[in-house]
Amino acid sequence: MKLALKFIIPAIAAGSMLAAAALPSSAATAKTVTATPRSSITVDGTTYYQIKNHDGKCLDETGGSMKEGTPVQQWTCNGNSWQYWAVIYNDTGFALVKNYHSGMCLSVKDNDPNGGGEVWQWPCSNSNAYENWDPYYTQSGDWYTYYNTAACDFPEQDSCGWHPDANSTANGAIIYDQVVSSTAYYWETGSAN
Repeated sequence: MKLALKFIIPAIAAGSMLAAAALPSSAATAKTVTATPRSSITVDGTTYYQIKNHDGKCLDETGGSMKEGTPVQQWTCNGNSWQYWAVIYNDTGFALVKNYHSGMCLSVKDNDPNGGGEVWQWPCSNSNAYENWDPYYTQSGDWYTYYNTAACDFPEQDSCGWHPDANSTANGAIIYDQVVSSTAYYWETGSAN
């Protein structure tokens, strides 16, 4: 059974309210929201945020894909629904990072325990350690590093975190899980600008 939900999204830049289309609650159905970038979307009690990296790019599901195994990338923040993510803590004490548009969670490609694995979307599972992330406060502003709990000898100091390919600042740079070594691994949750 599919349920439809109507909700109102605040348009931060315009200072007004925009009516959104009826959205199915099924994760298998595409959800399209087009509006001025905003800080969050709340549906069924779960809040989804834009997650922005140190260079101002948003964590983005490549092409708005609904397909499992699609890599995530960085892209200019634009308000597309595939740029919104929920950080959902589970009974392991770590978090799943779930995409609003696809309903899937971030994971390390092929459960690669070594540094350098692509970060991609996969069906959510609390029991898959490669989908469990530790948002670690960097002690600098509002910046966090998202460590994977199964790769690179977590929780040691050389643990792996989200990182754009080759420190790129370009749109379309794929996100990898690599040993943290610079501010390119810093991410801010909830920013709209």
